Formats: sequence, C-alpha cells, structure tokens
Amino acid sequence: MRARHVALGAVLAASLLTAAPAWANLTAATEAEAAVLARADTLLELREWQRACTLLESSFGASPANLQAVARLGECRTGLGQYGRAMADYRRILQQVDAPIIVARLLVLEAAASSGVIVVEQVPETLPPAMLSGEASLGVLFDSNANAGTSATSVQAMLGAFPILLNLNPASQGQPDNAITLGLSTSYLQPLSAQFALVLRADVGANLYTVDASHSRQFARGTAGVIFREGPFSANLQGDFGVNWRNGAVDQTSAGLGARASLAVTPELSFGVSGFIGRFDLPADANRNSVLRSATAGVQYELMPGLSANLDYVVSRSEAGSPLYSYWSHAPRLGVSAVLAPQIDLDLSYAYEMAAYDDSLAMFPQGREDRTHQLGAMLTFDLSDAVAQGMSASLGYTYRQTDSSIDLHDVERHAVTAAVRYAF
Repeated sequence: MRARHVALGAVLAASLLTAAPAWANLTAATEAEAAVLARADTLLELREWQRACTLLESSFGASPANLQAVARLGECRTGLGQYGRAMADYRRILQQVDAPIIVARLLVLEAAASSGVIVVEQVPETLPPAMLSGEASLGVLFDSNANAGTSATSVQAMLGAFPILLNLNPASQGQPDNAITLGLSTSYLQPLSAQFALVLRADVGANLYTVDASHSRQFARGTAGVIFREGPFSANLQGDFGVNWRNGAVDQTSAGLGARASLAVTPELSFGVSGFIGRFDLPADANRNSVLRSATAGVQYELMPGLSANLDYVVSRSEAGSPLYSYWSHAPRLGVSAVLAPQIDLDLSYAYEMAAYDDSLAMFPQGREDRTHQLGAMLTFDLSDAVAQGMSASLGYTYRQTDSSIDLHDVERHAVTAAVRYAF
C-alpha cells in the first residue's frame, strides 16, 4: 500500500511540476542559494524526489526560511508520498505571501485526501524559524514649510471690546528648505506557537536640511509586541519608545501602548479596530507635554485584483500641561492602493481632521478650532530585476493645509520626496 501511495505522489507531483521562474517572487535568493535551487529543479524534472529532498534539506534545513526552498520541498515530498509535510509546507508559504500556484497545489492535495485517493500522515507541529529583515533608505526632500510656520501675515485679536490687527514676525512664517533623508529599520519575528509570534523592531532616521541646519531632525524608535493569528482573525499588542533630536538636543521623548484587531469576513473584505495611549514630553516646553488617547475603526475592501481601498475613522483626545494645547479631534481617513504595472504601485491617501481646543488666549474669545486637510500620493518602483534584488525607488507628494479660527495657527505645506531603498 505504501508503494501505491508513493506512486500516486509521483503522479501528483509530476502533474503539478512547475519551472523555477514560478517561484521567483516568493523570496530573494543569494547567488549560492540560486545555484542549489537550480540543481534541485533539475532533479525535480527528472522525478528524483529523494535526491532533490536531500539536497534541499542539507542546504537549507528541514524547515527553511527561504520560501523558494519550501516550495520545492513541498513538491518533492509530494512525490515521496509525504502529503502531510507537503501540505504543511504549502500552508506555511500562504501564511506569508499570495501565491496562486501554491494555492492550486494545496487544493489538489486536499481534494485527493478528502476523496480517499491519498492518505495524509500526521505531521508533528513545528515552528517556522525566526525571521530577521530590514530596510535602508536614502532620499531627498523638497519642503515648502520646513519650520511648520504660519501661512498668515497678520492676525486679528480683541483688546476688551476693541479689535486690533497684529502683524506677525516674518520669522514665524513658513520657510522653504531642502533636505537629505536617511533611514534604517530592522525587525525580528520569532514564532512562539502556531498562533503567536514575538516581534521586535528598531528604526532610526534623519532629515538633514541644507539651507538652515536648525530645521534638521533625527529620531530613534524601538517597538516590541506580540502578534496573534487564528484563521481570519488577527490581533497585535505592542509598546514603543522614541526620542527626537533637533539642533543636537532632545526635542521630544515618547512612550506608548497600542492594540489592533482585524477580521477578514471574506477574502476581499476585512474590518479592524485599534486603540492607542501614549505620552509625549517636550523638555523645552512643559506646557506642551501631553497624553494622547485614540481609537480607530475601519474597513478594507479589495475592489478588484490589484486595486484596494480602506476607510478609517479616528477619534483622539490629547491632554496637555496647558489647556491651550489640549483638544478633542476626529478624522475620516481614506486610502487607495493600486498596482499600475508588475513593478509599479500607486498609493493615495486623504484625511480631514477636525480639532477643538479646550481654551485659547483671552485676546481670541472665539476659541480655537482647526480644520486640517492632508493629501498624499506615492509611486513605488520595484527595481529587483532592473538593478538588484531588494532594491526599490519611490516618488511622493504630500499637501497639508490647516485652517484655524485663529489665523495664527493657519499652516500650509507642500512636500516632494524621492528615495531609493534596499530591503535585506
């Protein structure tokens, strides 16, 4: 009976045999790994299942991090009649990437098992290996308002019952500047069980302005959290700590705790909720120290292959050291992502925030209410084939405009960014 199932496995594996290029988008491979994968492909074409399996396991391990190797292991294990292990390999791939060919392979095996054509052995649960990844970026920023200055030249105030017109210092107005942008991030994912994983992340970056160095900013941020996933439901809980610098001194420190949960109702439709609480301290101005609480609810829908949209609604409360900086806000946010070509993605975003402050200076009896529009667009180009594996480039534009009941807080900003990135 065992020989019959192995023979059936060889038929199934041969009927689903796919050339190496079909796996090319699963994971990046080094030159040495690519050579091993090419030798494995030759053995698979010759239906040398055991030799292919031995080669892959000796080169990558029994449970490789490289998904191209996992796909080939699934193929040779199918040929050997190890259907349970093959199905586990395919499910592991589908947890990380969208691969229609792998879906087809898994469906064939599941159909054969349900009809009694093959017998699926029990596979002891094994955890996938830890994953370490990162990204480095270098870019330029053209900023119309590097100091976040006001767009107003004067403001009307009240002195008792008498209106007065105050001319603003030109130094308080927006100042254009250009910057070199640097970024480096790294993340570590350690599976704890079939449902839980630990994630650690570190980010550092800088905007180095070329006209006025006082506009330059640097930051460092660390994040630790736990991820849970069970079928269509996923959730995460994470804490973070960050430090911002300006002019060589600490400009702000922050610490926060966030949680998010999402449910995929259908393959195209999912709902999510999230919450956040964080503290922000500014050593130079204790009145601006604040505690921020926010809650978000949203929906994401895939309109068609390569085109998806999401709509979120955010409610926030910031309690600062002074009521002049404490406020309630709420904002709808809309995002659209589109695949324009195999190597080109487009992301569009729009947000409209309405903020009402607790108090204002006595000379502004109307109180402070801000209305902020923010529009963003980003083109991303995958340069993996044209330049090198893991390389990409982006071109972005952001427009932000705040209209306040107190003209002093009117702000307008245009920003254009261009960057190259290397993922490793």
